[in-house]
Amino acid sequence: MAYAVNPNICQGCGVCAKTCPTGAIKVEDGKAIIDQTLCNQCGACVTVCPYGAPYFETFPRFRDQSRSKRGMAKGLL
Repeated sequence: MAYAVNPNICQGCGVCAKTCPTGAIKVEDGKAIIDQTLCNQCGACVTVCPYGAPYFETFPRFRDQSRSKRGMAKGLL
């Protein structure tokens, strides 16, 4: 479980980065990115974003697609 930013919604305005008390959010290439090692899970970014780009990801997406496909084949996902 972690906070994430939807890159399709993020406009790179930087409001979330300015609000983050731990400095976990940076805007790179016009999109906000959350450094999970610095994030304290306070949710301030979600409350201030005018576009609704940050969200709480309860089930992080698989980074390894082959793992995801194996789980689906076995009926685990």
